[in-house]
Amino acid sequence: MKLLVVDGVKPLEEHFLRGKNVHIKFVTCGKEDCKCKKGYRHGPYYYIRKKIRNATKDYYVKLPKEKLGFQYQVVGSALLVEVQDVEQIPDYLKQLPIFMVTDKLALRQ
Repeated sequence: MKLLVVDGVKPLEEHFLRGKNVHIKFVTCGKEDCKCKKGYRHGPYYYIRKKIRNATKDYYVKLPKEKLGFQYQVVGSALLVEVQDVEQIPDYLKQLPIFMVTDKLALRQ
């Protein structure tokens, strides 16, 4: 079953990044004709900053899909979640509006 969790990205990210020294970056990609050259940078990207000797280094944080128990896809600020049962959705996402997604289109006549 596919479910759309409205505004589910931020709570998911906060759940995995809680308690870590996380920095948010908006970056440019280097393509000459990209929107990021006009100030619309890509991101947010999350990094954990560590100090090694006298230098600091940022490590990119990617959310682990395999630890969730379900597959998901980011759609804007929403999550498109594929689960067998609604009970698979964690409690921190159940507080948000959730809609069932069907493959059929309803056409008006």
